[in-house]
Amino acid sequence: MISVGGGQGEEKPDYPRTPPKDSANEFVKVDEDVVSNTVFEEPKVEEEPVKPKMARAVLDESDYKLKSGIAQVAETNRGWDLRFDFNEFLLTDYQIEYIFQVVIPMLKKNPDMKLRVEGHTDSVGTDSVNYKVSILRISNVLYHLELAGIEDTQIKVLPKGESEPTAPNDTEEGRALNRRVEFIKE
Repeated sequence: MISVGGGQGEEKPDYPRTPPKDSANEFVKVDEDVVSNTVFEEPKVEEEPVKPKMARAVLDESDYKLKSGIAQVAETNRGWDLRFDFNEFLLTDYQIEYIFQVVIPMLKKNPDMKLRVEGHTDSVGTDSVNYKVSILRISNVLYHLELAGIEDTQIKVLPKGESEPTAPNDTEEGRALNRRVEFIKE
């Protein structure tokens, strides 16, 4: 059973969420110039990696679905997909929990393993915007991997934008399947 914290009256996880929220509890807007200049900078190295301590709350079936009705995490013939709602790049609590319970332990147990992380979007919007959204999706995944002390030598990052759909973009269901970050073992 997967569980996460953060409900009413419960302790929130020790690890921070991204991006930060302002005093009105709204996400801080990310300037496009900041994204293009900071996404692939060297991360700050801490002496000891932070290990999350999560308050537990049982997830119900709705926590496993996005607004589009598809699963947030799916196993594919290439690896695993983290899927996103339209124009979203933040990870859900369930996706973060998946990264900390499945992906990170797998990488730590196998230090020679290489993982390719690809960011994808649907075809709605311009190529430039979709490419930047794919970078933002990857950046959120990398944030949590680096927070847990995963070496960047184990990760290969490839933002793809809308260039490699897995389903036709002419239906909502197809577009929903194309909005993803893929983990692929190399």
